[in-house]
Amino acid sequence: MRILFVSYFFPPNAYATGVKRTTRIIKRLRKHGVEPLILTARDYTFIKRDESFLRELPEDLVIFRPKALEPSTFLKNAEFLEEKGKKPFRYFIWPDSRILWLINALPQISKIIKNFKPHGMVVQAPPFSSLVLGLLANKLHKLPYILDMWDPWSDDLYGMYPTFWQKNLTDKAEESLMKGARGIIVVTYPMKYRLLHRYPFLESHKIEVITFGYEEDEMKDIGEIDYNPPLKILYLGSLFGIHKDPRVFFEAFHEFIKKGNKNVKLILVGTKSSKILDLASSIPKENIELIPYIPHSEILKFIRSSHILWLLTTPGPGYDLIMPSKLFEYLGARRPILATVPPGWVQDFLKRINAFVCDPVNKSEILDTLYRIWSSFENKKLPLPPQEVRAFYSYENLSERYAAFLKERFS
Repeated sequence: MRILFVSYFFPPNAYATGVKRTTRIIKRLRKHGVEPLILTARDYTFIKRDESFLRELPEDLVIFRPKALEPSTFLKNAEFLEEKGKKPFRYFIWPDSRILWLINALPQISKIIKNFKPHGMVVQAPPFSSLVLGLLANKLHKLPYILDMWDPWSDDLYGMYPTFWQKNLTDKAEESLMKGARGIIVVTYPMKYRLLHRYPFLESHKIEVITFGYEEDEMKDIGEIDYNPPLKILYLGSLFGIHKDPRVFFEAFHEFIKKGNKNVKLILVGTKSSKILDLASSIPKENIELIPYIPHSEILKFIRSSHILWLLTTPGPGYDLIMPSKLFEYLGARRPILATVPPGWVQDFLKRINAFVCDPVNKSEILDTLYRIWSSFENKKLPLPPQEVRAFYSYENLSERYAAFLKERFS
């Protein structure tokens, strides 16, 4: 079975967390009877390159890369646009700044269909422009499609649609997509339940939950916890946006240090906004380490030397629908987890896997949790996630389920 994947974010670019999930699933599909073709964008902006992901894929994988067209393509000061200039564009662009890519991508799909005759198409989003591309390709060529959604769309988690016409168009487009889809893949159960509630015509068996995961081979050499001080709390990933506000945690961490617990270090690895850097400056330099984005292959050395992996989600629109993708890598790393997440299904899940859990906006609760962690560290009894839970979220298992769903829905 030959399947076309519309994946705007794809190796060697590593801008989105979905790149990792896409890579780890696609590289395994052939052994499950699915031959992938890839349609992705070339020369899009605001990216981090990570060649290690590209090296994981089969050398003979067929990849098409029509050129991206974004507002920043026509503006020299792209850094200004990324930091300060996005909001004005939101009033005029729908569904997002990648929509002009369709000018190049739609003709390419026509050629792919003519030359390779795929059985179906998997459309991954975000960006949500890819959903519009999938809808148009289906109308033009009757190519059946499955949606693979990492984020909800019409719930507008990130405030992308300030006007009525954008919200209305999004609602209509999403309903049309849901009606025409052979199947839908989402990354959390709340996303599935929200779709079933919003669109009564959807049947539960047409929506499959396939989360993010972890790579078993990567994690096998992590090793046991070295309990030598200082206590190292490691955060991996980006730090910006309404759902990742560490302000209260930083305050509690600073207070923890001031009360005499100086033998502790917070290590933040990944892209950070200028606001986050300002907040971090309040913490003594000897107790915090700020590391910019690094290739994925270099992350393991930080996990190896850490004692606790920190997961952060703060309240914001639709936070109850999402689960941080880092959670599953943390599961695979066989390290204790500190989770500052709001009450809800994610917090409940984390409690079941032995994580240290506290409310991200409750300073006293965070402080108490830091003391509990310190006590467990001193006694060399930091709790680990259960093995049986870890195994379910390996990409080996998730890829097999992904391929089975494609074959079921496209047969």
